[in-house]
Amino acid sequence: MEIPAMENPSLIALLMQMKDEMSDNSKEMLNKMDDKAKKLENLKSTVEGKRKNVEDVEIMKHHYYGVEKEMNSNASRVAVVNQLARQLLHVEHPDWELAKEKPEFATSISPKIEELADQFDVLEQTTKEKGERLFDANREVLIHQTCDDIDSWMNELEKQIESDDTGSDLASLNILLQKRQMIETQMAVKARQVNELEKQTKHLETAAPDKDINKIKKLIDEAPPHEDATEFSRLMNELHKAWQELKEALDHRRANLLRNERAQQYLFDANEAESWMSEQEVYMRVEDRDKDEASFMKMKKHESLEAAVEAYADTIRGLGETVKALSAEGHRASYAGDRAKEITNREQEVVSAWARLQMVCEPRKGKLAICSSYSTW
Repeated sequence: MEIPAMENPSLIALLMQMKDEMSDNSKEMLNKMDDKAKKLENLKSTVEGKRKNVEDVEIMKHHYYGVEKEMNSNASRVAVVNQLARQLLHVEHPDWELAKEKPEFATSISPKIEELADQFDVLEQTTKEKGERLFDANREVLIHQTCDDIDSWMNELEKQIESDDTGSDLASLNILLQKRQMIETQMAVKARQVNELEKQTKHLETAAPDKDINKIKKLIDEAPPHEDATEFSRLMNELHKAWQELKEALDHRRANLLRNERAQQYLFDANEAESWMSEQEVYMRVEDRDKDEASFMKMKKHESLEAAVEAYADTIRGLGETVKALSAEGHRASYAGDRAKEITNREQEVVSAWARLQMVCEPRKGKLAICSSYSTW
């Protein structure tokens, strides 16, 4: 930005006025930053047990943003003052002859401009440092608050997971499986929060509580542990332990629900199989005495039914394998009592129904063959 030449007294007066204003503003802003820092320290020390109030920290952050905005708005004014000074002291500037004739202007302006630049640099660095401390305090608040929230959520979820209800039929079981899926989705979201919380904790454990602006790099490299590092580690260890226990409980409940799903599916399939075999048995026990073309058609139908019965053998074998698998998984031990007896009884009933069906199938075929031979005479 080019600054037009001015009358000598006006330019120098403007320059000195702007310098004084900026110097006063710089000191005022530094005082504000110190005041905010003191309030932050009081906040940290007065809240019992390090449980900071997130609203108080948010208010401090709002004040900080106001100071930062004010500082940024004054940055352009500092640039104008510096440019005016450079132009005044430059040999090509119209007012340079005045500065040459009265060197006290140059000797007074240069140190003051340097002082102003130094003050503004200190202000910028101080603002940055105070901001970092404020954000670290905000992280502490969020860590405590998030740990409490996740802990409460896990306690409530644990009550649901510890339920012994695994459904009395496929319909109720499907509802429980849907709830379990919703829980796993929630846990996936919480897992991301836990991971982010761990990152924030690690940052605070290595953050220096106070930083000397002239030794920032050294303090970062050799920063002592955060004063609450032990507390953060304890919180994260407790959270990880509770989280692992919750995952194990959820895995155990998932296994129980899936095992019960297979058991309920077996009972459903066993009922369907027994119903089908009973219908075939009733049909095959019907006495057929026809000695005409109808007997021939019945023979053909019987052959179709016989083929269906033979094909159904795979279904019966599959049901038997399901019972064996449930027994191997400890199903009967997990569901001792009525459920174990129910599965055992259904298994025996299915086997008996299959045996009866096979017993009536072959004799009926022989009878139909005899009737069919009569019809050919």
